[in-house]
Amino acid sequence: MVKKKKGVKEKKGHFFKRIINQTVSLYLIAATVLVFGVNYEKLNIGTNIRMQRYSSEKSYRDLVGVMNQTNAVNQSVFKGYAYYYEKILENAPENGAALTVLGYCYYHLEKKDKAIAAYKQAIKTNPDVFWNYFNLGVIYFKKGAYRDAVSYLDLAIEKMPEASLSFINDSKAIFKPIIESNQLTVEQLREQLKGGYKDAYQMLVISHYRLKQYQLMMKYAQYAQIAKIGSLDVFYFYMGLSAYKQRNVDLALDYVQKSLDINPTLKIAEGLDDLCEKAKSSGGAYDLEQALSPFAELKLEKTAVRVF
Repeated sequence: MVKKKKGVKEKKGHFFKRIINQTVSLYLIAATVLVFGVNYEKLNIGTNIRMQRYSSEKSYRDLVGVMNQTNAVNQSVFKGYAYYYEKILENAPENGAALTVLGYCYYHLEKKDKAIAAYKQAIKTNPDVFWNYFNLGVIYFKKGAYRDAVSYLDLAIEKMPEASLSFINDSKAIFKPIIESNQLTVEQLREQLKGGYKDAYQMLVISHYRLKQYQLMMKYAQYAQIAKIGSLDVFYFYMGLSAYKQRNVDLALDYVQKSLDINPTLKIAEGLDDLCEKAKSSGGAYDLEQALSPFAELKLEKTAVRVF
């Protein structure tokens, strides 16, 4: 009888052990799901990489949508892009194209310091490419670090456009699927580059304006005007604002009028005659800058970092 009871106890013990083991196993599974759930995106991205899905232009629709400013940033998708380029750079740390796109992804993931580091590394590997200097200029400009912005934008405008176009053409493994997704031609890439130079000059002009370096503001606006970079009405306007800050009211009004002659639809067009009269009759005491400066802010609303 005693042995029988012992056997019953052993069976009960085994039963409870199984229950406990099963319960512990369930908790471990739940914990594993929770832990790996955090990295599920990366696991999924890893699968995409192994399946070579990032070699297809279809994979870049979200990236292109943000580039064209038609889509909001999908954080989950951009984490995937960033992880993909990080993996490329583990094996090829001097891949300048991957660094450029990674910097773009970091920027839109609100990792500005990492974006800056990526662009600086890209400059070390490919020092002749316009866009990396430009993107650093944009980041510093938007941070209000105008001296840093000027240092990189100055370098950007010195770069030859053909070097940047050659870099894009030579980096087909990285850029080709993005270009195909965006359906860009060589001529369109060239036009986008021209737009980048125009924005660089505008940021230089406004940076000097905010640093109260009005002679330099005038110089860069004149450079852009002479080189016919972008819309001349914009740079005539900045020349007028610079002249006004240097207390040359007549020259300021002359430049502003030239700006309006090119583009009569500017927001300052209405009431310009009255504005000019007040400025002249007051001998410069009338605050022409107050009337003009809001326009200076309008032209850079959509300036952002770019891939190309």
